Amino acid sequence: GVDAALGPGAFASVSPGTVHSSAPPNGPVRLVNVFAPGGLERYLRETVRLGERPDPAGFDIELA
Repeated sequence: GVDAALGPGAFASVSPGTVHSSAPPNGPVRLVNVFAPGGLERYLRETVRLGERPDPAGFDIELA
């Protein structure tokens, strides 16, 4: 894997199917997370609402 420390104004692009994570910062952070094509954001909202993972088949997404 590759570790990267990003500063203000920087961005990272992750290819589909790539396993990735981010460590919590030591201070405040703002980020924009773009899902393309869309669909995963609905799944994540429902996961939070239910408190557990829903069936991804109902969201027209494939989880690796």
